[in-house]
Amino acid sequence: MKHHRFMRHPADPEQSGRGSREARPVVVRSIEDDTGLLCVDIIEHRGHGFGFREFRRDREDPSGWRATGLAHVCTLGSADLALVKAVEVIDWLN
Repeated sequence: MKHHRFMRHPADPEQSGRGSREARPVVVRSIEDDTGLLCVDIIEHRGHGFGFREFRRDREDPSGWRATGLAHVCTLGSADLALVKAVEVIDWLN
């Protein structure tokens, strides 16, 4: 696996501000690619398991990170398993 920078940002920008604090997914690890334009979050859905979600951002767009649609949600038993699954399906992670 390549060396990546770790960043923090919302687990799901589309969900921020909605629902109770307990229902919100928690980012347990965030990995940014070498360009700073792609990122994957390893996410804990409390009481439901772990998953991941990939994000992108454009240098010209000041609005920040946007989900790419690539995700695996809340079926894995640990953050480590979610990372393994993300490496399997996200080309730039391996």
